[in-house]
Amino acid sequence: MKALRDLYKQLPFMRAMKLDMEELIMARKIKFISTAFGSRLSELRTSKNMTQTELGVELDLSGPAISRYENGLDEPSFDTVLKIAKLFGKDPNYLLGWTEEEPNTPEQRFLKIMNDHATQIYRDFIAQ
Repeated sequence: MKALRDLYKQLPFMRAMKLDMEELIMARKIKFISTAFGSRLSELRTSKNMTQTELGVELDLSGPAISRYENGLDEPSFDTVLKIAKLFGKDPNYLLGWTEEEPNTPEQRFLKIMNDHATQIYRDFIAQ
């Protein structure tokens, strides 16, 4: 009976511990997404022989902001992802790690064009 009472007293702690674990798992999932974006951004930047500061100037951001993106410590806004995609001529889905490669088939190119049009409509709507 004493063991049950002791266990009952520990329940709030165990619940809090479970929540902490769930938050940790979510943080790791978010980190994984950021890492995909960061590594692709770093690859593209270095392939163009740009420094983080030079890329920051192109995007109206600071060099440390680019560093945070590349290291997965911060996530860019939707508009920043679009600027980066346009600057490097890449699909935003590729930058975010949602697709593995650029569109090759006619169907994939068509979907990319439609996605670009939808993105422009969204930006026009937000600008109003």
